[in-house]
Amino acid sequence: MAKGSSKATAQPTQRSWYTVGWRYPNPIHGAVGGSMEVHATGEADAKATVEAMLRTKRRAWEGITVVKGRDPGLTWTGGVDRYAAELQSMIGRLHVNAAAPHTPSPIWVHGDPTHDPDATARTMWAKFMDESSHGLSVSDFPRFVICDVNGYPTLPLPSEAVKDETRWDGITAVVREQLEYWKATLQERIERLGKVKRRSAEDADQLKRDKATLKELEAFDRWNYQRYVEQLLPGRKPHALDLDNRRLYRLSNGLLIPVSLGTYVLRVDFWRRLFVLWDGPMDKRADNVRAFLDHHHRKGGKPEAFRDLVKDTLARLRRVAEKSHRQGPHMVPGATLMNADSLDLLVEKIDGWLQIAVQYPAEMMPTDAELSQVSTFAALLGATNVEAVRVAMNAAGIVYKPAKGKGRIVAALHAACDHFSKPTPRPMDWPSMLAEFIPGSTWTAKSIPEARPSYQGPQYKEAYRAVKDRLSQ
Repeated sequence: MAKGSSKATAQPTQRSWYTVGWRYPNPIHGAVGGSMEVHATGEADAKATVEAMLRTKRRAWEGITVVKGRDPGLTWTGGVDRYAAELQSMIGRLHVNAAAPHTPSPIWVHGDPTHDPDATARTMWAKFMDESSHGLSVSDFPRFVICDVNGYPTLPLPSEAVKDETRWDGITAVVREQLEYWKATLQERIERLGKVKRRSAEDADQLKRDKATLKELEAFDRWNYQRYVEQLLPGRKPHALDLDNRRLYRLSNGLLIPVSLGTYVLRVDFWRRLFVLWDGPMDKRADNVRAFLDHHHRKGGKPEAFRDLVKDTLARLRRVAEKSHRQGPHMVPGATLMNADSLDLLVEKIDGWLQIAVQYPAEMMPTDAELSQVSTFAALLGATNVEAVRVAMNAAGIVYKPAKGKGRIVAALHAACDHFSKPTPRPMDWPSMLAEFIPGSTWTAKSIPEARPSYQGPQYKEAYRAVKDRLSQ
């Protein structure tokens, strides 16, 4: 029996990622070259793909290089800030680029042998935080590092991973991936120039420099973020609610390099985190916002400066919300949260927190969890004090009327909280607490105290003073 012929099964062609770079003989609109990632079967296929693209665009080129792998740097700093439209509206037109994600720019000083970059950077940062921190709590854990090899850029580490110890191995992997790509790029050029039999003086110098640079990069082969942090901050733990550390660290030893810091950088970081929290799970976002404000009020070291920042934030949010009410929710192209209802709710939550914060030293301010346990004015003020409040209200002629006069009762109880040094209840709790205080009464979400004197009407101020004076007698 003759054996039947068998055809070899074709194996699928394996494809890999390659980064292809090229130069233009003459700059085009200021560009001297370009690079792109190609998914190809090999270096020749990747090169041919790019050459075909350049021919289609009628571009002349020279010096094509092909490196196997993807350049992590192409995606590290890319992307669009999800809340760029909201942030720009908060800042205003005078600072057009202030809302963009900020990567610290190093300040290099050349020709001065006595210059100590680390000492200079520490002095600059201390001055910046003393004058422009706004009472915000900023992390000490490095988020921006720069390789100690000339010509390589700052590496922005993933923000959320920096604040989570369980993800530090991922940071190590990301940094090593970038270093491996840089080494592969150098190795490709070393091999290419090494094959040239008659090298020019310029190529010979380039080959020598590339070999020296490759050796410098190989010194970081065992770099590890956890070990790096333990040497800089022994025994310290990151906090998820801190703002990002804006200092720039050397990858080798953790010493600082002076950087330029923008006027708006911490404020924009603070606003961005507020938007991130408010854009989170609906049932948790209010608690998350209050916890975020509590953290910075307690840990930032300047509670009054932080409350001033919150007041400024409220004023900006109100202006944006008012403009949105007039022009509609699509006032700003690309906005994520830019609608009046969402911003009004955020303003209400922040304003409620601020009304409580202004009454206490930061270290004594009750948390949101503590305030949520108070459901009646008797529980808040005490039964004896509540009776004293009722007597004072009757003497001042402040009585409940379904149609009008509810604001005077709110003012009276606001005065009682201040007199007995008790926290003003959360805005969300006022309607139910008022209904319990006056059985049979009805209240709405608008039945809340007004902490800002300029917003208090004559009747509100009169009722507040009347009850406060009688309780003081």
